[in-house]
Amino acid sequence: MADDIAAAGEAAGEGAALEVSFAADDLEAVRAAAARADIAPEAFVREVALAVATGRGAPPPAFALIERASLSSYVLLSIKRAEMVLEGRGREFDETLREARSVVAAQTRAGGGNRESQE
Repeated sequence: MADDIAAAGEAAGEGAALEVSFAADDLEAVRAAAARADIAPEAFVREVALAVATGRGAPPPAFALIERASLSSYVLLSIKRAEMVLEGRGREFDETLREARSVVAAQTRAGGGNRESQE
């Protein structure tokens, strides 16, 4: 019967609903991930499913998490650089940062930026 209702909705151009069940632990993990992404669990499941099904890559919630992580890294690096400058070690920090960027760039060019290429 649920399939009939979904099919009727699709025929009317309204889209369709899909009921999904999770084990209790899995549901809690989905809810936690959705909360970290600051969206409803239903929207999180929809975005992740569409990202995998269409090959779009990381879903929008992941982009928000990546952006937050990047900003946090920038803030922490800025604080560390300021500390090292005050200690007279600014050049040391800058050289280390240049080396790190070089390694990341080389890994990216070599395709080392994703899990599949590391296995």
